[in-house]
Amino acid sequence: MVGVVPAAPPAGGAAAARRSGGGRPAVAGTTHQRLTTTAATTTRQAYELGSLQLPADQLSGPLPLLVLAADRPLPNEPKAPAALLVSGCGPGGGSGSSSGSSSSSSNSGGSGWSGSTGRSSGASPAVTASSGAADNATLPVQGSGSAAAGGASSGPSWGCCLGPGCGRAPQYAGPAAAELRGRSSQAADKKSYALELRGPDGKAQEVSLLGLPAASDWVLASLALDRSLIRDALAFSLARAQGRWAPRSVFVELYVVADGSQRLEPDKHYRGVYALTEPVDHGSGRLGLKSMPSSAEADPSSGGIILELSNAAATQAERAPSSLWGYASSQLAALASAATATAAGGSGIGSSSSSSGAGPARQRVAAAADVGSLVDFLLHTELACDYDGYVSSVFLHKDAGKQLVAGPVWDKNLAFGNEVEVSSPTSGCGWRYAAAAVQNSGVVAQWYGSLARAAWWRAEVAERWRQLRSPQGGAWSDSALVAAVDGLKQQLLQAGSSGSGGGGGGADEGPAVGRNTRRWPPQSVRSGQRFVTLPPARGSWQDEVAAVRSWLLARAAWMDGMLLPGGRGGGGGGGEGGGGGDGVQLWVPAQPNIVSGVVGAVMAGRPVTRAFREGLGL
Repeated sequence: MVGVVPAAPPAGGAAAARRSGGGRPAVAGTTHQRLTTTAATTTRQAYELGSLQLPADQLSGPLPLLVLAADRPLPNEPKAPAALLVSGCGPGGGSGSSSGSSSSSSNSGGSGWSGSTGRSSGASPAVTASSGAADNATLPVQGSGSAAAGGASSGPSWGCCLGPGCGRAPQYAGPAAAELRGRSSQAADKKSYALELRGPDGKAQEVSLLGLPAASDWVLASLALDRSLIRDALAFSLARAQGRWAPRSVFVELYVVADGSQRLEPDKHYRGVYALTEPVDHGSGRLGLKSMPSSAEADPSSGGIILELSNAAATQAERAPSSLWGYASSQLAALASAATATAAGGSGIGSSSSSSGAGPARQRVAAAADVGSLVDFLLHTELACDYDGYVSSVFLHKDAGKQLVAGPVWDKNLAFGNEVEVSSPTSGCGWRYAAAAVQNSGVVAQWYGSLARAAWWRAEVAERWRQLRSPQGGAWSDSALVAAVDGLKQQLLQAGSSGSGGGGGGADEGPAVGRNTRRWPPQSVRSGQRFVTLPPARGSWQDEVAAVRSWLLARAAWMDGMLLPGGRGGGGGGGEGGGGGDGVQLWVPAQPNIVSGVVGAVMAGRPVTRAFREGLGL
């Protein structure tokens, strides 16, 4: 299914695009192609934030503290009136006690904030004019310079706090609208939320939060299925290392008061470590797409569009112009046709020109899509061996007068070995696009399966991999991969070095991760989904992070063997050899076979029921 959102003027404009799921397109239309456009926002009574009482003992910790409050439990959709409170952070603040303490906290105190709506006048992280990234000396934003590689906050005196005695004004205190976000992920107990910030008039309002570029729509990602807490941020970091735009995020601790209470009780309302994440959207510092004209009769090719391919649909449809439907469908059809033509010619098409671009097959693909982005998306999805990376939350975008561009990446909680079907970085995963179950689930994997037959494509994939893996400054060298993982770990660990007091985590976790671990013990984490099985818990949070690091290095080594000259890759994955005498092994997908599929899946360690599904290509 395909969701399409036209690039629109900033929030509040006459044709501002509204999205469900905090920046992810709402899905509407037929069972095969789905589309969204502008939807009117209904003004409703906002939650009265000034009536919320914070504990007399201030909430504090090493990570920013967020309070999401509503009069009643938040719905799946539409968004309900709510309010958002974001702590102030800085040197010397909030390091004396910890939030979410296991001991009872007094609730007799006042709110500890001014109660005014909109952005607080207190200190807030700086934003650079050029990129909209947070100042790395004040806040560890994932995706901003050295912070993306794990820059620590700013030393042992750093802290964040809310409540009486905090001495630091909230960075934001104002009205919002909120709903549960995600589709199958809602089966998890730790919920994610989609937010829309609003002004006093109830209309969408763009605000910069915690150093991230201004937006009205935000995601509070629960990281519920990821015991390491770093997979999404790691995936975004690896995409940025390729030179691609990817969402930026900040680790936070979240409290949700949506039970009718007027008092925040830390033990009761603490939800854990989350990632405040910017949306997939166009605009300054994001996807640089030309705004779509607001007129329904406007030529759809005159503006930019963002497409989402998904294996599920939102429950509420929105109307969209048929002209935009047809335009988006034609763009995808052109790419599919070009890939199919490449497959029809086999490995010989373009072989005379290799990666020079002169071959007719490459020219046809390049006319439909940016080839470099297709290569980067393939390598990123395969390095992560994302369980549903080709069938769900697959984004593409297109600017006026330009080709389709693959990306940005999104939603990688089942990547990096976090699902039994892809838990092995070598034989268990193989080339993910070539797996029978994946080929049967969506067109994106089919594109890549077709392209794997062409020598020019294999040459370009191998050359890009060689560049990324170069020991001399390669963006994905072993040292760079280790630094990416350890940097994110350090953001959670080193940020916690200033925390103290009751309820903190162990010395190997830091207070924030420790509180999250007690709220959501690793052994209790389950997907709640029929076809998603998480690997067993490994023990501590440190063990989970170490497992991601070792898995990533092993996966990169396996891809070295498949793509680099003289390399030798392992088997598995359900594909057939795709080499054309060039030594590059990009597999051509095999037809589903119940016998070989089940036997291969069982030998790779998948449960028997999952093996039958994979063997049948379901």
